[in-house]
Formats: sequence, structure tokens, C-alpha cells
Amino acid sequence: GGGGGGGGGRGFSGSNNGFNFNDRAFNNIYQLPQPLREWFMNIQHLANTGELWGYLIIFGILFVLLILVLKLIFLAVGTVGEIGLVNGVWDAEEGAEKLSFGVLFSKGNASFWKVVLFKIALAVAWFIVGILTIILAVITLGCGLILIIPVMLVVSYVVWIVVQFVMVSMVAEKLAIMDAINKSWDLFKKNWSSSAIMGLLLSIINFVVSLIIAIPVILAALPAIFGVIAATSAHNGGDMMTPFLISGILILIYIPISIFLHGLLVAYMSSAWTLTYRQLAGYDSKDSSAKTVEPVIDLPPAVG
Repeated sequence: GGGGGGGGGRGFSGSNNGFNFNDRAFNNIYQLPQPLREWFMNIQHLANTGELWGYLIIFGILFVLLILVLKLIFLAVGTVGEIGLVNGVWDAEEGAEKLSFGVLFSKGNASFWKVVLFKIALAVAWFIVGILTIILAVITLGCGLILIIPVMLVVSYVVWIVVQFVMVSMVAEKLAIMDAINKSWDLFKKNWSSSAIMGLLLSIINFVVSLIIAIPVILAALPAIFGVIAATSAHNGGDMMTPFLISGILILIYIPISIFLHGLLVAYMSSAWTLTYRQLAGYDSKDSSAKTVEPVIDLPPAVG
């Protein structure tokens, strides 16, 4: 839609074969590098012959399947890591002198499918809640959102905290899903103020650190952004490939660093919730049985 704003209805015109793009609306195509220009021309040809929609459907199906496969892979890997973190922090608090990946991995096998099933059930529940929220918003012509949004924010915050407790309860205490949910809910009700404060602190830490991690990505994208601006303002089109290549190389270099930094953040958050659960439940490093003492919550030392 680059040139459509000034041309009004002349931005594109229909035809019996599909739709044709006029030269005025897409005059910037001729200023692009040859590979991109040919790609846009091929897209225009497929659209005019009606073949584009078939390719889009096939691409959409493949894209959805790829997303599902990646989701399953990330779910499995993330679950293994999360279970290992909880077990590692719990064992360290119990006085373990040495922690090995093999031991933590073997201990997590018993909880793997239980945690995966819980995560899937939680995702399905949120999906159903989202559908019901949309239906209610449509029925009330959007007026219901005035009440729904504040309630959903509070409910989401509470559920998020309880879910953290459930994960620790299922993994560290080897409880069944429903038993873990019941115990975590009771723990939250008895310590709702401490839990809410801890959740707020960790949310702020997570937001600030995530923002700091994302700043280099934004800086790396600046050459591409300035390249597009310069090429758009220049009469001869300018060179856009070089700025894009620079941004792409910088982002590829930073990806491993960002993954490492995000891993430190995830480890810190998981450790904090595990320690919070232990303290709220009355555990200490010397006696693994729960005690009825008033807990004092301490954040774990900063990572790095």
C-alpha cells in the first residue's frame, strides 16, 4: 500500500483474472534491489493468474504445522529445564553438596509427563476463557469489557502465582496434579499478601531485565530502519541491502548472548519461586518437613 494514500481508489484495480497493480501504486518496486524486485513481480503475476491463493493456503498449513512442532519441542525442552531448576534449588536447600545434570535429569523423568499434562490443560483452560470473554464482549457490545478486563487482570495475576506454586509442588514434593493445585491454592490463601508482593517484585525484575536484554536487538535493527528511510527518501532508491545485511549479522551475533542472558533470568525466576514456596510452606534446609512458622521471604542473590 506504499503509494495508495495519494491515489485514492487508484491504488489497485480489479480484473477478471484476480487483481492488477498499477505502476503508480508500486513505483517503488523498481527502486528495490533486483532480487526483491523480481520477487514482488512474481507475487503480482501469481495474484493476477489466481494461483496466489493456492500457494497461500499451502504455506499457511505448513506454517501452522511448523509452529505446532516448534511449540512441542519448546514445551518438552522447557519442561525438562524447569524441572531440573526446581529440583536443583530444592536439593541445594536440603543440603546437597553436589548437583549434576544427570541426577537432576533422572529425577525429573517422573514429573515430566505430569508437568506437560498440566501445562496443556492450563493452555486449554485459558483458550476457553478467551473464547467466552470474546462471546461476552460481543453480546454486550463491548460494554462487558469494562468489568471483564479488571477482573481478568486480577484473576490472571492470582493464577500466575498459584501456577508457580503448583510447579514446585508437583516437581519437588512429587504430588499429583490435583493435590498440587489444592495445596498451592491453600498456600496462596494463607499467604496471599506475601505471595502478591513477591509476584509484583519478580514481575518488575522480569520486565526490566527483559527490556535490557532487548535493547541490543533494537540497536542492531537501526541500520536497517535508517536504510529503509534513506532509500525511501532518495530519488534513485538508494542501497537497502547493505543496511539489512549489517542488521542481520549483528542480530545473529547477539542471539546466543541473548539466549544465555535469558537463561540466567529464567534460572533466577525459578529459583525465587522455589525458595518462596519453601519459605511459605515452612521448610528449611535442616528439616524437610513443613512447619507452622511465619515465613520471611528473601529474594535469591542476583545472578551474575
